[in-house]
Amino acid sequence: MLPNAVVSQDVAAPASKDHATFRELFAPACVEARQATIKVRRDGMARALGTVVDARGFAITKASEFDGATKIECELADGSRHVVRAGPVDAECDLLLLDLRSIVQTAKPTLKVVRSDAAANARGEVAIGNFIACVGHDPEPFSVGVISLLPYTRVERGMSRARLPLPFKEESRSACVGRVDESPFASTGLQEGDVIESVDARAVSSARSFHRAIRRKTPGQRVTLEVRRGVKLFEIEVEVEGRVDRSGRRDPQQALWGRLSQVRFGFPEVLQHDAVIDPNECGGPVIDIEGRFLGVNIARVGRVETHALPATLVLERARRLIERMTAPSVKKDSEAGSKSDKTR
Repeated sequence: MLPNAVVSQDVAAPASKDHATFRELFAPACVEARQATIKVRRDGMARALGTVVDARGFAITKASEFDGATKIECELADGSRHVVRAGPVDAECDLLLLDLRSIVQTAKPTLKVVRSDAAANARGEVAIGNFIACVGHDPEPFSVGVISLLPYTRVERGMSRARLPLPFKEESRSACVGRVDESPFASTGLQEGDVIESVDARAVSSARSFHRAIRRKTPGQRVTLEVRRGVKLFEIEVEVEGRVDRSGRRDPQQALWGRLSQVRFGFPEVLQHDAVIDPNECGGPVIDIEGRFLGVNIARVGRVETHALPATLVLERARRLIERMTAPSVKKDSEAGSKSDKTR
């Protein structure tokens, strides 16, 4: 909890839901969820929580907190820390997959998967006004609130800016293309090492000047890129994308609220509650008074307004991320097996 939050748990009145004695009432419901919660550190600093979503050892956390991270560690409920492998990202949901399989195989920690109850959701047991708890590593939740709005899609109006997220080599002074085999540009014919010479006949000399030229375009507009590959010059046509500022508009009162999440809008669906959390506490599970998994906190967006991704959405997107991460290894194993058969 932030020291400048609206209601500090240290000074909350005994009758308040933010008071420690009230939060202690939820401790029995948090027992299982605590074992599915991890603290995620970037280069040694705690940046988010994470939620274990697969028994094989996969967890998700808030992706935007780890852009460009060189080292990611997770801290388990028993206090042990482990370096983990970062997996693919779901940009729309701002979710990053973390691979904890090596921890499960070697350290044998007590890791549990969050307990979701789709039947309870269907019966209407998730309702506006119901209590929720935000789970960390302490026996009691670090924040308690009530559901404000059932899952909905929030549209935040903002300026759509043109962009073309080509991967460039950071060490190159020219607009030299980096790896494209895992990007949406793999089908354009571009290859690693190609150099962009111009955008619609406007010369570019670096990745920075390329992005500056693209920002002058309109989202959806098609542009012609002149590309140099060795001594050969050729052209390709691509469509400019649009990017909406996901931090939203700034409220004049925002400075009084404490920190808000940088990426806090643009999610496909959110469950809104009024528990006050720190942005670095996003990524952890939200449960009901029975300990059932309702979702994952994804953004603090207002004074007493926090958004969580609903459980069904989290588990479905996590499943897709796991498939993306494990499919290549399955393919390699099958190829290795076929080669072994041929040598016998």
